[in-house]
Amino acid sequence: MNIERYLTEHHQGTPGQIFRLLRQGRVKVNDRLIDSPRETVDTSDQVTVDGLAVTGRRPQYLVFNKPVGVQTDLTPVVPHSLGSMLNALDQQQSLQILADLPRTIAGLTLVTDDNTFLTEVQGQTWPSTLRVQLTGTTPLTLPQNIAAEVVEQRPD
Repeated sequence: MNIERYLTEHHQGTPGQIFRLLRQGRVKVNDRLIDSPRETVDTSDQVTVDGLAVTGRRPQYLVFNKPVGVQTDLTPVVPHSLGSMLNALDQQQSLQILADLPRTIAGLTLVTDDNTFLTEVQGQTWPSTLRVQLTGTTPLTLPQNIAAEVVEQRPD
């Protein structure tokens, strides 16, 4: 069968995603770089994507709504951490966290075993915007220590 079909059947992505993997030089068969979706493979071939053997296992992407007081440590024995929760769920993979939120901060955090995805996301420079609507009496100017920009002010 061709490499595109092989990778699709082994849950490595959609045909478009697999074509990108091939074009980016991330697929090898028997330690030989493959860039054509028409390359043929059989069950005796050693197929790797990003250096990891293709076994039919899908990468995991877990999103947590981390409350205040929970650590983003992935070590299973650290109490009140994502690691202790994953341990309770019997999730023993080599996971990495996208952003380390302090214990005193609540927010969404992403945990995955897809190192290439993490590297690509961390390399992005997306602008972020937080829109807040305040009601009641608010100061006309922001304190000096707040890194913010007033987008729009509307009187009640």
